[in-house]
Amino acid sequence: IQGVADATTAAKNNVDKASDNDGIAKAQADGVNAIDGQHVSGTKVDDQKANAKAELDQAAAKVTEAIKNDATLSAADKAKQIQGVADATTAAKNNVDKATDNDGITKAQADGINNIDSQHVSGTKVDDQKTAAKAELDQEAAKVTEAIKNDATLSAADKAKQIQGVADTTTAADRKSVV
Repeated sequence: IQGVADATTAAKNNVDKASDNDGIAKAQADGVNAIDGQHVSGTKVDDQKANAKAELDQAAAKVTEAIKNDATLSAADKAKQIQGVADATTAAKNNVDKATDNDGITKAQADGINNIDSQHVSGTKVDDQKTAAKAELDQEAAKVTEAIKNDATLSAADKAKQIQGVADTTTAADRKSVV
């Protein structure tokens, strides 16, 4: 808009400087051309929409890959989050399609990318998951060991053998959770 104002001012100044009819006509024609030259159309709306959708697809692919490689998520959590990415991508593309101008397309794209990015939520750290699993194993082992000790139907030798079995199983499970 400032370019139009500047071109208009310059054209008027050139008209004022003209000393005859031909000079005025030339200054006016040059001024009209300069003013008209200030409007340069941007990328077509349909092309902007296609570009926005391509960027949404790229964002979705990036987030989906991050979800797939997230060791803190279970397979079910990964599937749920990947579906969330797909749904967010579809919604964002629909919003891009509904947009009628550059500002609307840009907003739909930015909002869509934010929504896509928000679909990936890491789970509990693997080390924390291991610690929790080990604590649950220890609790279960203590409960079963106590039940064995209080079982009046078992001999002392049977109790010792079963308690050792619980200890061995717990140790083996602990080793597997470390890997």
